[in-house]
Amino acid sequence: MKKALFSLIAVFSAYIINAQTQPPTSSPQIVCVGASATLVASSPQAGATFSWWDAPSAGTLLGTGASFTTAPVTVGTVFFVQAELNGVPSLRTSVAVTVANAPTVGASQDTIYACSGDVVAMSATIKQNVGQISWFDAPSGGSLLATGNTYTLPSVPTGTTSYFAQAAIGNCVNPNRAEVVLINVDGSITPTVNTTSFSVCYNQSVTLTGSSNIPGFEVQWWSDSIGGTLIGLGSSVTFTPQTPTTVYADIELNNIACDSEGRVPVDITVFQQLATPSNLICADVGPNVILFSWDPVVGASGYE
Repeated sequence: MKKALFSLIAVFSAYIINAQTQPPTSSPQIVCVGASATLVASSPQAGATFSWWDAPSAGTLLGTGASFTTAPVTVGTVFFVQAELNGVPSLRTSVAVTVANAPTVGASQDTIYACSGDVVAMSATIKQNVGQISWFDAPSGGSLLATGNTYTLPSVPTGTTSYFAQAAIGNCVNPNRAEVVLINVDGSITPTVNTTSFSVCYNQSVTLTGSSNIPGFEVQWWSDSIGGTLIGLGSSVTFTPQTPTTVYADIELNNIACDSEGRVPVDITVFQQLATPSNLICADVGPNVILFSWDPVVGASGYE
């Protein structure tokens, strides 16, 4: 008798459990102001149907089905979804829809110059400091390349290539993307040197002038064709050579001289200081005539 009673209780308990409909699950959404949200419900119980409401109980029926698209929302709103199985409704699950202003993105550098073999990391930030950045290869649509504030290129392509950063907060995506232009300057980094040779006296200064064909990068002036000592940086550098010398100009990109061209030489001739004439003799040789003589000075081409 007891065994039969226990079996009856187990069957009845199983019936009660199976008769219950479990509350559904649905993820919250973030959308832009004035946009609609698409909410999706699911249930661990096969065959469950869903209905969407504006209140945790009673209220107004908004829609049915596993997917529900809201009307455009301008303020944060909570919706409620209910599952039903075999005519038994579940408790309702709240689903929050948060409203956000479309985030704006700005690139750290609009134009990047690089050479093949360089490691190039382009970066962007969201001005609202909230959300996620995605990188694409087109101003709209295109292929997703990476996500995050920084995108490190696998390699530097030839020519000029554009990349685009897009900001989003949840499902609130700003369609306006920030463009970053990458320019490969292999073999085309050339400084223009205004004067390539000088002749100066000892202890006289020389002003080196030149310009870069890469915007934002300056000419560097070196003491040797490879390596050497940096004499100065910029479009105009003044220094005082003590002996005849050659100065070399180049442009270093991203701290690496990545072009295949050599440095541009600037030859400087320095005339050394001459010795003072010695053994000066002054002779009066006649009316209104005085004769001067002295020992020749090495290197002198004339006397005054």
